[in-house]
Amino acid sequence: MADELRIADLIVKQLHQNMSAAEKAELEAWINEDPTYRHLIDDYLWDREKQDLPVLLEMDEQSIDQKIRALLQWPEPRSIRRIIKEYWVAAAVVILIICMCLYPVHRTNAELGGVPKDPCIIFQNGDSLYLNKLTAGKEIKKNGLQLKVVGERHLVYSYADGPPSEMKTTYQHILSIPYGQSWRVTLTDGSDIQLNAGSAVKYTVNNLGAERKAAFRGEVFFDVTPNPHAPFKVSAGKFQAVATGTAFCVKKLGRTDSIRTILLRGSMEVSKGKLTKILTPGQEACVIMNASDSIRVRQSDTTERLSWQADSFYFKSLTLGDAMLEVIEWYGLERDVYGPGVDPSSRYQLDDRHFARTMKLSDLLKQLENDRLYFVVKDNVLRVYKK
Repeated sequence: MADELRIADLIVKQLHQNMSAAEKAELEAWINEDPTYRHLIDDYLWDREKQDLPVLLEMDEQSIDQKIRALLQWPEPRSIRRIIKEYWVAAAVVILIICMCLYPVHRTNAELGGVPKDPCIIFQNGDSLYLNKLTAGKEIKKNGLQLKVVGERHLVYSYADGPPSEMKTTYQHILSIPYGQSWRVTLTDGSDIQLNAGSAVKYTVNNLGAERKAAFRGEVFFDVTPNPHAPFKVSAGKFQAVATGTAFCVKKLGRTDSIRTILLRGSMEVSKGKLTKILTPGQEACVIMNASDSIRVRQSDTTERLSWQADSFYFKSLTLGDAMLEVIEWYGLERDVYGPGVDPSSRYQLDDRHFARTMKLSDLLKQLENDRLYFVVKDNVLRVYKK
């Protein structure tokens, strides 16, 4: 049998989709040694659900070595569920050994909560307002503010009796929306915020020259009203973006625990810890949250990245894995699973078609099928198979 630590290392590389052709062949040869290994890979390797790892941080290298060897040389039959759980522990330990801090973990922001079934506003005192009960044109008043839904999925704030001469108290609200729809909110200073499916944002709703703040989960677009004396700060953990009059989009990338920022207009500062980058229009910055300070900047395809704002999918230059991530995030699926011979890191290579996000999931998948791949949804999991 191949060296167990080497195989565990290859599994980690496959999870991160950064294998060379030789490494792929090496892992494939090991898989072919025993049908049990093929079963394990098919049922687990493409499963993107992950576990937290704090308990592993205290393990020494000798314990790690023994653990992996024991797991890869299982002496007696075990349930596939147990194998799946233990195998992930083995792969995760290797990540810690080789200091690969790119482990994809999907976390729920405790402050912003989980994804609701209906769009809702959570006020500072904890009260909630479900927006599907606020019919278009109807207004409600709260703490001197007026909230009104105008058009389709657009919430507008204004001062109920005009802007006050001074602001003694500022209020922060949370807008959280379900899968399958996007929402837009206009603040009292005229700034616009648009949320993609399953996202949430906490924002200051009233200020008079004060610092403007927001925190987010998911993917959120900000079109900030210029005010050099009141910067607009968007944060998530150690990540922070600062703008004064700018249009930009931030997205928490669930598979890599990274945050991507795309600048469309103006100028902005993106930082993590002591590291700071200045973006210009058309650039995107990727900040890896659980690694040492690192911000990668490159040119961005804004048409592709922001197609959700026009309620469409656009997959032209995306990898298969990234395209399917767009689908599962919009429709609220648990994860995606790939069958034998399907490489999620390969380019999907669609034409310039845009697919409406209003269509049923089954209709979208039918249109995405080609002569190589087909799609099945079972138990809220999107499965991709080779024809």
